[in-house]
Amino acid sequence: MSITPDQILDRYKLKSQLSRWRFLSLVFLGIALALMFRDYKPANSGVYNRDYIARINIEGFIFDNPQNRQLLSDIETNDNIKAVIVHVDSGGGSVVGGESLYRALRKVAERKPVAIMMHTMATSAAYMVALGGDYIVAYEGTLTGSIGVIAQTFEITELAKNIGITLNTLKTAPYKASPNEFEQMTPQVHAYLDALLKELQRMFLGMVQERRKLSDAELSEIGEGKVYTGSQALKLGLIDAIGDEETAKQWLIDEKQIGKDLKIHDVVAPKPLGDLLQKYLDSISDLLLVVSNGTGVLSKF
Repeated sequence: MSITPDQILDRYKLKSQLSRWRFLSLVFLGIALALMFRDYKPANSGVYNRDYIARINIEGFIFDNPQNRQLLSDIETNDNIKAVIVHVDSGGGSVVGGESLYRALRKVAERKPVAIMMHTMATSAAYMVALGGDYIVAYEGTLTGSIGVIAQTFEITELAKNIGITLNTLKTAPYKASPNEFEQMTPQVHAYLDALLKELQRMFLGMVQERRKLSDAELSEIGEGKVYTGSQALKLGLIDAIGDEETAKQWLIDEKQIGKDLKIHDVVAPKPLGDLLQKYLDSISDLLLVVSNGTGVLSKF
């Protein structure tokens, strides 16, 4: 079958359009990746090639976060980072979450000084994190303390009874899967859980006493789970100073001989792959919207 001049022209246009879209796809990919990583500055990336003070943020619910642990490990081994200021703003979290960050900060502190700056709240597990620093600063109105451990459970046995449901539980040991909302808590289970909480509280108080150099009498006073303002915490020996980030930096200069001209730079934890992928897809979507002039239809090139 012969090919007409019009068909040849159509094929040429089609190849031209395909080449154009291949090129645009690569451009979109490059720009999207640049947008995705523009704020990503891990501690060991070498993005700052001069000595500096690292600023990191611990916010929200504290849990066992591998990204934060990796961040602190990178800070520990980065020779350009001469000191760390950790900003804490959290109402607490899990015991292991607090302990893991505490231990990671202590490892950093073996190689470079660590100052803590408390913000609105630094209670419970967040205070445990703060203990990992060498020097703790808070605002007068900061809420901190709440040194204690809590466990809550509920049971629906009466509710089930009222609506005519019989609950049966089979298990091989009396403490298995206890507490259980489908059965009444026995005195034995209550005592068992109480012992667990007391052991965790003993660990927490031991960390406080070791890091804050408190006497047994002082420790007893702050071990009742009370929340304190920054001013009260200073009097109780739970923090070192009232102030702000400049207070923390001045301590680094005066007590740890950190250069007064060193800049403070934010350092962030690496993002999980899922978050990076979502950011990439959002970037592609934004770029396509720009190309389409906001109409939802790609402009003709």
